This record gives sequence, C-alpha cells and structure tokens, in this order.
Amino acid sequence: MKIVLAVDGSRYSHWAVDLLLHLPLAETPEIHVLHVVDVEAITHPFLTPRLAPRYRGLILAEVEKSVRTGNLLVAEIGERLRARWNAVQAVVERGHVAEKIIAKAKQEEADLIILGSQGRSGIAAFLMGSVAQKVATYAPCSVLVVKRKKHMVKKILIAVDGSTHSDAAVEFLHTYVLPSELRATVLHVWDHPSFNPPELSGWLPIEKRCSHTLTQAGFKARPLFLLGHTAETIVAAANRKRVDLVIVGSRGLTGVKRYLLGGVSQKVLKYSERSVLVVKRR
Repeated sequence: MKIVLAVDGSRYSHWAVDLLLHLPLAETPEIHVLHVVDVEAITHPFLTPRLAPRYRGLILAEVEKSVRTGNLLVAEIGERLRARWNAVQAVVERGHVAEKIIAKAKQEEADLIILGSQGRSGIAAFLMGSVAQKVATYAPCSVLVVKRKKHMVKKILIAVDGSTHSDAAVEFLHTYVLPSELRATVLHVWDHPSFNPPELSGWLPIEKRCSHTLTQAGFKARPLFLLGHTAETIVAAANRKRVDLVIVGSRGLTGVKRYLLGGVSQKVLKYSERSVLVVKRR
C-alpha cells in the first residue's frame, strides 16, 4: 500500500500522523511524507511590478526559511513513522499545496492520501474551498481527511447505496484494513421522499449484503437502514453513534455538475465533524 501523508505543521496534520500510526493496516505501507511551501501565499498579491524587485530579496529569504522549517518538520515526522515502518521517505516541495499533493499521489501511484483539515465551513468554504476539499475532489486515489484528535480507530460508519462506488469502499476496507477490533455500521440511506422504499421481501437489502460481506471477512458489522437526505443523514448518524471514521465512496462528479451540486462525499466531507475517508476506484 502506498500512502502520501501531507503535513503542514498544524495540529491537524499532527493528528493525521497520530491516526496513521494507529491504523490497523493489513500490509506494511510505503509512506511519502510531503510538505508543500506555498510560494504564492508568501508573495504579497498586491505588489505592483514596480515594487516587486524591491521586495524580491525579502520574499526569497522567507521562502528559503519556510523550506528549512519544512525540512525539519518532515524529518521529525519521518522518524516517528520509521519507529513502526521502514519504508518512509520525506520531501519538501514548492508550489500550490493541493496541486502538489495530487501530483505526488499520481507520481507515486498512491493508494491513499492522508491529510488534516481545520474543517472550514459556511461562506468561507464556499468562496475559497479548502486544501482537503480540493484534494478529495481531484485526487486520483482515496483520501483520508483527519478532523479530530484520535489515537485509535475502533468505530466506523460506512455509507453504501448499491453502486460500484460504495462497493469500492467496502472493498477498500477488505483489502487494506485488518478487522482486529473494528466495529462497523453499514448505513444505507433511502433518499426518495416522493415514494416509499421498495418491497424488501425476497430481496437482500444493500446494507445487509455489504454488512454480510464485511462479516465474512472478519469485521464486526451491523446494517442500518434510514430515510432522509443522504449526506445529512450520514453526518447525523455518525454523530449519534460517535464513530471515529466515516467512509464514503465517490462517484467523481466533474465540471459544472460538480460545481453546482457537489456529490454526497463532498458534502459529508464538508459538514462532518468526524474524520472522513473518501474512497475512489483507481
């Protein structure tokens, strides 16, 4: 399993490191620790071409200072990770943060990106977006966004809807995670208020089928069927059950449709107080 761990020195990225160290992974991972120095953020956007040369030296000095700080950060985190795994590399790059994380994942053919998020919401998130939202939207692989300080993952909620995307989420657990002491709630939300749920007699409901698949693999899994708006119901159920991690599949909406509507995975990622794993089929 190949993992890109994106860090920025904030408490959220340290929470991501802590969670990674305690994930019950089924195989020894190859980890690439990445810190990105956002040069555009250091360069003042209102400097005119006439004034820019005067401040060029100061800007370059600030960039180099940030690179040195980044090198110390990834070296420290690399040492922490090597206490458990040997295959750990650390690198500092310069550029747009989300773009560099995504490019690194493509370069390394990563199976998973892990990063922390400060959970920006409301109008700030709508106007600016966040690194986590951008990475989860455009990354070529699954993305784990850590929002809470949790040293262990014991209770998870996995949302399923019968699509290949939710099947991929179940498959991700089956492939990369040891059952150990994990307790999973397999949730299917019926989001069609105009008519009742289909007749269930003689038909194995989606949540029960997926729950059975995980149980067969050794997980402790229970099915749950709820009515309501999909994203809102997933977030509410995760809070009510106090899970450590929410897992959703992503159908990867693109273009105008993604901008106007977003997907369930994006909405869960935006509004969930719990850490979220967005699973994508490679």
